[in-house]
Amino acid sequence: MPTTPTPSQALDTVLFKALLEKATDAIYFKDAEGRFLRVSNRMVGAFNRDHPSQVEGKTAAEFYSEDHIKEVKAAEAKIMQSGLPMLDVEEAETWPDGSITWASTSKFPLYDTDGALIGTFGISRDITEHKIAEEELQDANNRLIEEGRKSAVAEFAGTVLANMGGSIIEIRQGLDRALTLLQQARTNPEALAKATEEVRELRYVAQTLSDLMKIQAS
Repeated sequence: MPTTPTPSQALDTVLFKALLEKATDAIYFKDAEGRFLRVSNRMVGAFNRDHPSQVEGKTAAEFYSEDHIKEVKAAEAKIMQSGLPMLDVEEAETWPDGSITWASTSKFPLYDTDGALIGTFGISRDITEHKIAEEELQDANNRLIEEGRKSAVAEFAGTVLANMGGSIIEIRQGLDRALTLLQQARTNPEALAKATEEVRELRYVAQTLSDLMKIQAS
């Protein structure tokens, strides 16, 4: 004959039922094969179902994408093998429609009254909005850094260009020297080599000025 629950056992049942019904986090208990034994209403809603009975007895493979299932199985297998919990891990939950949500998850080994390991249980808190805000903040910081870098480079370019007169004089003087050396090249072979080097230096100065002008324009 079935025994009548003690007042303490009856209270445990009431408290457990209230927890699964009212908790705002997803709570779930699984057997050693990964089948859901009990789930909170929040978990039922996340799976787009109406009642816990539509989830219990099934595995996560019937709700998540294949990529996420691999991560879930690996994590729970590690817990079953080691008997150690997994605490506060941020997970990207990928769904069959391609959407992604984020959760902060803790999972634990589940033991029966005799101390035998029979499965796992876990609590997952939806942090999707937090992750989106975090990514937006990072993007904004990256934009500010890039704008600051461009501003600093543009300021430097402007300073150089403002004093570009000296560089133009150097180019003019260099051209004069190169022409003179080329005229001497008929009688002095070394003059041709010097003229070539002079032209190379002039090309470098001219290219640098051109690059700075492009930076300032952008």
